[in-house]
Amino acid sequence: MAATDRRRDPQQQKSLDDIYIRDYLVKSGVERMIRDALFKVVTNRPADPVIFLAEYFASVSSDIDEGVMQAVKCLSATHYTRPTFEVNLMEAYELVTESVSKEDSPGTLTRGVMGKKLNDVMARIGSELPAAVSEQLSNKLSCKDFELVNYHVFKSVVLSTLVLIDFMALARDLYSKLLKPGKPFASRNVAQAIIGNLKNAVEISTPDPVTILEAGTMLSTNGTVDSLVGWDDTTSSSTMSVDEFSISASKIFLKQINKLT
Repeated sequence: MAATDRRRDPQQQKSLDDIYIRDYLVKSGVERMIRDALFKVVTNRPADPVIFLAEYFASVSSDIDEGVMQAVKCLSATHYTRPTFEVNLMEAYELVTESVSKEDSPGTLTRGVMGKKLNDVMARIGSELPAAVSEQLSNKLSCKDFELVNYHVFKSVVLSTLVLIDFMALARDLYSKLLKPGKPFASRNVAQAIIGNLKNAVEISTPDPVTILEAGTMLSTNGTVDSLVGWDDTTSSSTMSVDEFSISASKIFLKQINKLT
């Protein structure tokens, strides 16, 4: 009987395989590169799209922005809860800031970060996030490539990404508490109940990323999880994987974050 419990449903195994494939594509940068390339093909509609793509990939592969890499290194130097993080954040902003001429006032320069660079910073910071979560994050916070963004937007995107990473760690910790001895997966009924409680806790918080994380952390410490784990869930054999649980949690987090406009 124990061996049967450990076997994965074929559909569940396929879902996990798909997640691992997407993870590889996102972490290697291939997924974003292909998506950007296809967007440029549709936008430019070249006479020979194959040659256009070949030239595009050649230029991208040799285009490593040192400023972006230095900014990411700077942002990784200390946790966002430390007082010195604000200093590092400002330094990172300056590393990728440039001056461009205003469209409505030729000759007048304005400073900021190009959207593409900010997107690259966000992607590198969140490179360890699951592919599905990275896609959600990108849809919520990505800027247009040639959009010039200010420090406030830069800070919002960076902080949201960093806090999301911690929120995902919180979700995995919550999931680990749902596992019963000898069981590789959590009960779906119990996991969904925890997701519901997490959603309720987060929805009463402000859109500030740190406040959202704090609301989720309280759920982990107020006894709710322990009481639900003690629930005798013998009516259903359906389970939920840690990946599915974490992705559901990330949707709750990102729903609370204000979308960039």
